[in-house]
Amino acid sequence: MEKSEFDRLLERYLNDDVTEQERKKVEAWLDISKTKGTGGFELSKEAEDRLFRRITGNLENLEELVASARPRRRVDVSQWILRIAAVVLLFAVVAYGVRYIQNENSARDTVVATRVDKLILHDGSLVWLRGDSKLVYYEKPDEGIRYSELQGEALFEVAKDPARPFIIKCGDVRLKVLGTSFSVKAGGDQVELKVLTGKVNLSDEKSELTVDVSPNEHVIYRAGVVEKQTLTQDVVAAVIENTEYDMEFSDVPMEEVFRRIEQKFDVKVRFGDPAIGRCRITADLTDQSLESTLQMVTEVLAVEYSRSGREITFTGVGCN
Repeated sequence: MEKSEFDRLLERYLNDDVTEQERKKVEAWLDISKTKGTGGFELSKEAEDRLFRRITGNLENLEELVASARPRRRVDVSQWILRIAAVVLLFAVVAYGVRYIQNENSARDTVVATRVDKLILHDGSLVWLRGDSKLVYYEKPDEGIRYSELQGEALFEVAKDPARPFIIKCGDVRLKVLGTSFSVKAGGDQVELKVLTGKVNLSDEKSELTVDVSPNEHVIYRAGVVEKQTLTQDVVAAVIENTEYDMEFSDVPMEEVFRRIEQKFDVKVRFGDPAIGRCRITADLTDQSLESTLQMVTEVLAVEYSRSGREITFTGVGCN
């Protein structure tokens, strides 16, 4: 039997391969579902699809998530446990990243424009969403692409994968990247693109226009017209403000570097020898995936690392 999108989500949940927002929603739904009635329930295919969209889409409150999928018939709750356990045995091919929307009051707060929500997508890419921006992300294995749709403004740090381009749809405008960092602001009939590293191709399905945007270029596209200018340092500073994007270090203790790695990638870093934390390094780890970042640390210091889930352990002599 072909797996549903909801089955794949449960599989990723059991493999600890979901975003923090997805985890909260899945666990909230499981908790509530166990208390509704005495015997549990099974969802129809249509209800599963609705539930999946609730978990990976906009949601005002967690209880609405369960209410959106009414039980079709009652079964023993153990069947749900067996079903979830069985999902682990299947291979996942689709992954999703979404933004968890704040409640209505916070969305109307006067400082909403400065709020930034970070997402770590299944491919390792990082996205920082500003204000009330919304992102939908999934992978299309048959087409060999990573696909997303954006409304609003976001800073992307796309994981490098030449075999699988990263596509972003902003209305009729399509952005294609292989691995780079850039900011996108989409609203109304205008798309604003600021490229920090790499190259981004911008195209319009209606006008058949296509243009490559290079590092340090700022493009405003509106109604078939492209306006290009050079990024200033002030604009770059505004783009990365309130994010963990900047990972450049100059004579900094490794203890601080590890702390910044934890903040950026939502992991826990441990080191067996305290001397490792006292080592000082000068390095630029900006626009690097977690794996690349860890590998670069091992090239600078006499250390090795192991990884178990979200916990990373460094061993070795450090800088001795």
